[in-house]
Amino acid sequence: MKKLLIALTMVLAFGAIAPKVFAVSYNLEAIRLYNMGLEQYKKGAYNSAIDNFKEAIEIQKNFYDAYYNMAIVYDFVGRTTEAANALEMLLKQSPEDFSACLKLAQIYHKKGDIDKALTFAEKIPSSAQEYDKARDLISRIATESSAKIKHKNLENTEIAAKALPEGKNILGIN
Repeated sequence: MKKLLIALTMVLAFGAIAPKVFAVSYNLEAIRLYNMGLEQYKKGAYNSAIDNFKEAIEIQKNFYDAYYNMAIVYDFVGRTTEAANALEMLLKQSPEDFSACLKLAQIYHKKGDIDKALTFAEKIPSSAQEYDKARDLISRIATESSAKIKHKNLENTEIAAKALPEGKNILGIN
C-alpha cells in the first residue's frame, strides 16, 4: 500500500516552508475515509474498505491513492473487472502513475487479455522504478504464448494423425 500518511506529513511540513510548491490539497474527510479504508482492509473487511475508498474519491476526485488501493482490494477479492476500471480511471487523471500501469497490466494478464496487458506494460519507461517488473511480465507473456502455440501445434498433429487411415503414417506411407 502506498504511504499516503508519510506524503501528507511531508506536504504539511513543507507547506509551512513553501506553501506554493504543492498544488494538491487534500480534504480532511477524504483522508479520514481513506485511512478507514486501509484499516478495514487490514481487518479483512474488504467491502467496507472499498466503500470507504469510494467515498474518499467522491469527496476528492484526484485522490489517486484511494483509486489505487480500491483496485488492490477489488483484485484481492477476485473482482478484476472493477479493479481494472478503478486503475483506468486513475490513469486518465494521472497517466504517468507507473505503479497503476504495472498493476493494470498484471490484472489484464490474469484476465487473459494479453493485448491490453502488453499495452500497459509497454507504457512503462526504462526510467521508471516499475520497469524491471514490466519487462518480466512481458517476458512471461511471451513464454506463455510460445508454449500455447507449441501445445496447439501438438494437438493439431495428434488430430491429423488420428484422421489418417489405419496403417498409414503422417506422410501417407505404409
